[in-house]
Amino acid sequence: MKKYVFKEFWLNLVLGVALIVLAILASPLVLDWIGDLVEYAVAAVILFYSVMSFVKQRKKYNLRYALMILAGALAIGILLAVLLILPVPPVGQIGINLAIGLTLYVQGLSYLLIIQLTKKRSQFTTFLIYLAILTLGAYVMFGAPAFGNILNWVLVVLILTYGIILVVAGILDLPKKNK
Repeated sequence: MKKYVFKEFWLNLVLGVALIVLAILASPLVLDWIGDLVEYAVAAVILFYSVMSFVKQRKKYNLRYALMILAGALAIGILLAVLLILPVPPVGQIGINLAIGLTLYVQGLSYLLIIQLTKKRSQFTTFLIYLAILTLGAYVMFGAPAFGNILNWVLVVLILTYGIILVVAGILDLPKKNK
């Protein structure tokens, strides 16, 4: 636990209290501005996941159809990340459930299509993993509870917990008075 706290007790106390206040103010019950932060974070993760998946899969398959499918999956990932952040007037802002679910669904479907088109043998466990990703994407899109609210509360609880850890570490490291 020592590597997650600072050496100076006063820095632990000040930062811990600031994080506790931030978590309380950012909670969905008070000001609810953490929802925007979660949307930006999810958009960044979708963009990163799409680009890294494209780079990794592009090295494996050099068939033209496979590259077209991978480019389509990358384009959909970029579009979802942009639509999650920007409120585009004709389309409107999409929800976190749809963005996460569609990203997972497209990644799973693209892998399964590429395997089918290239007639390349795949390990059964890899096939099952991508089938599970496809199924999870459909579930998140259509059947999951509000993922955005869950992520908001998880982030608030993490910030609050780290703030409490810093305050406790600061209190335990307070200098003792000589009597």
